[in-house]
Amino acid sequence: MESGGVGNSPLTKSGVVPGGVLPHDGQKIPPEVKHLVQSMGVSIEKQISRSSHPLFGKFKDSPIDKYLDGIQRDDDNAHVLKKMDRWFHFSYFIVLCRCLSYSK
Repeated sequence: MESGGVGNSPLTKSGVVPGGVLPHDGQKIPPEVKHLVQSMGVSIEKQISRSSHPLFGKFKDSPIDKYLDGIQRDDDNAHVLKKMDRWFHFSYFIVLCRCLSYSK
């Protein structure tokens, strides 16, 4: 027996939960349950279609790709920017030391 299925119910090799919780292949689903499942499916489908905003259909892939490429370039050049930042701070420190030494 495998574990899985509905909740933590064990499944048989045929994929049916023992005890008749799920209908077998030849067994019919009661009409009330069938109607309930169908109405739930329809309501979920309506919510999904309602949740998509018309503005989302106007998005194109090219601006998104261009933005992602720019982010990738920034990530690739991050080490160069850090190196330049270090040189700037070092040179600023030297200039500051010289200015302070001349002011005495």
